[in-house]
Amino acid sequence: MKKATLLKIATAVIAAVTLGFAGMGVKAFADNYWTGHNNIASINASLSTLDSMLTNKTNALKDSQTQLTTAKTSLDATQKQLATSQSDLNTARANVTDLTNQKAQLQTQYDNLAKQKDSEVASLQRQIQEKIREVQQQIDIGNQRVMAKQAEVDALQQKLNTANDSISKLNNQVAELTGKIADLQNQLAAAKKETESARADSDAKTRALNEAQGEVQATQAQADAIVAKHAADN
Repeated sequence: MKKATLLKIATAVIAAVTLGFAGMGVKAFADNYWTGHNNIASINASLSTLDSMLTNKTNALKDSQTQLTTAKTSLDATQKQLATSQSDLNTARANVTDLTNQKAQLQTQYDNLAKQKDSEVASLQRQIQEKIREVQQQIDIGNQRVMAKQAEVDALQQKLNTANDSISKLNNQVAELTGKIADLQNQLAAAKKETESARADSDAKTRALNEAQGEVQATQAQADAIVAKHAADN
């Protein structure tokens, strides 16, 4: 009778220890597993955000590079127009200088002939005066062309300055976006590394949980065997 009572007590104790070990071990590993799962979910959300940011910055960089190419093309065209207009301006100034020299020569001839009083001289003076008026008209026209061409050169120079400013800003924008993309790529690499580490940790905890469950099952089997053995002896 006493032996049967001890057997019942031993059986109860073994079962309680086995169940308690199993319950506490499984719960602890389950808690750790779900904590890792939440970390994975958080990292996945961060990866999605980084991917979106990287896509936006890459698209912005492509747009800036396209704008930069367009601005450079416009700059080249403006520089060619400026060179042509500058050449035209120099030619117009040279023409005015030549006409001014002609006027001075004719004026000198006129002054010299003014001292003579015969009819031939008077006729020649009239011809010279007419020529002077014609040359003066050409000078006036030349000056107008010079002024118009100067205005065109000034406008083209302003356009060139604006294009240079735009290119400078676009270059800065491209450099800034390139830096941001590099930062995002570094963050993406770090997040990927963190994901791999979390996955490895989760796999380790899963293996540990499986091992604990195996130990619990082995302990339970041993307890059942002890109970069966002593029950048979009884």
